[in-house]
Amino acid sequence: MKKDIMVSRMLRVKGKKTIDGDSRYQIRRKTKPVYKGTLLWMQGERLRLEGVTLNGSGRSSSVSGDINGRLLETVSGTVLLEKKARLCANYNLTSFTDGGGGITIHSGGKVVMREGSVISDNLSITGGSGVRVEKGGSFVMEGGTIRDNAVTGQKTGSDFDGRGGGIHNRGEVWIQGGAITGNIARGYGKGENVGGFGGAVYNQNRLRITGGIIQNNQASFAGGAVYTNEESRVSLEGGEICENRAEDQRGGGIYISASSEVRVSGGKIWDNAARHGTQIFLSSTSSGILTVSGGKINGAGTAVWNNGANVIVTGGEIQGSDCGLRNLGVSQIRGGSISGGEKGIFHDGGRVCLSGNIQVNRILMAEEQHVTVDQKLWIRGGCELVPESYQEGKLLVRITSGEQEREVEKNFSLKKRKRFILESRSGGLYIGREKYVIKFVANGGVGEMREQKVYVDETVPLDPCTYKRSGYGFVGWSAQMIPKVTDQ
Repeated sequence: MKKDIMVSRMLRVKGKKTIDGDSRYQIRRKTKPVYKGTLLWMQGERLRLEGVTLNGSGRSSSVSGDINGRLLETVSGTVLLEKKARLCANYNLTSFTDGGGGITIHSGGKVVMREGSVISDNLSITGGSGVRVEKGGSFVMEGGTIRDNAVTGQKTGSDFDGRGGGIHNRGEVWIQGGAITGNIARGYGKGENVGGFGGAVYNQNRLRITGGIIQNNQASFAGGAVYTNEESRVSLEGGEICENRAEDQRGGGIYISASSEVRVSGGKIWDNAARHGTQIFLSSTSSGILTVSGGKINGAGTAVWNNGANVIVTGGEIQGSDCGLRNLGVSQIRGGSISGGEKGIFHDGGRVCLSGNIQVNRILMAEEQHVTVDQKLWIRGGCELVPESYQEGKLLVRITSGEQEREVEKNFSLKKRKRFILESRSGGLYIGREKYVIKFVANGGVGEMREQKVYVDETVPLDPCTYKRSGYGFVGWSAQMIPKVTDQ
């Protein structure tokens, strides 16, 4: 390109094409009159964009905000966004364009984003203001930046409630590098805000993260960085998800809904913010699964909040300033480390199963809750049990692994309260009361008396003396040996 190109109609791309803007020139939407449609329609083998800006003219005062189109659509072939390729300022603010203010990738299309490219400052009222990936389409982010895009919810229902400020995925997305930052999924409504899901990514199919950083994105309701829904899959193998916010609601890092599954085997999820589940939140209405086998998850408050789904931990590290994991569903701890300032695990309902070589510093158990040891267990450093109420005979650990109770008890200690202790009984560990063992000495007499066990702080009479000594009478019991005796 030797100069800017003003577009007043859709440009179709076929075959193999390269558009090089020499880092200076733009393909720009015409504003007088406004062209309300797609700028580039890709239906070829390969399109390479380098040093060129696709500009939707959204900042122009003459644009009504009703563009009803994208900057780029691809229905077949591959688009390569190379160094200094930029897609920006496409504003769809009043019409319900079917997503993708920057790019829409249809079935059969593929977009590869590389170092130095940018998708920024695109606004829409449907999902994926930066990138929209339809079923059968794929998006690979090797580098570059997706930043400062925003979706604004308008009403309830599919795509209209603020889904995916940066990316809305119904196909395949693979993030290998680059940065997704400053994107927003806004809700709607007056007074109480509703809607706003997935500040960086709203996922409905396959999302794989092996590198890069997702940082400082925001969702009004849930999933400051990622909201995953339906029967979708998310794999975090590397990279970082940090400093994202869910505006005091749920899942500052990741929100898991419906039957979706998230696997964390590497990377870091840290320092995200939300009212419930600062790093990860699992919906109570879901059959979703979070599997942690590696990586680090840490931050303020409660790091992982299982509100009624399934959590499986076999490795990695989960740490919260207050609580590592709050359980109201089913949580299986088979390995790794879970810790918190107040409690490693808050067992508030549902079921918690422990086994293997694990590290859990403290478990707080709500009323009537207990944990289950269902396979051989070794807790590194030991685990303190903290029941919300203390009552003799209360079950704290149910043993179904077949191990001896005494062997399992070595893994636990009981936070003492009013002289209560942890006792091994058949099939489990229970709360007991600390006791004194009183041994009686005949002091020259004959006969036998059994030991007497007395609860600490309990006032009871000592057993009657049954010892006999010829020529002597019993005066009373004493904790010290008294040389004087009374002659009968």
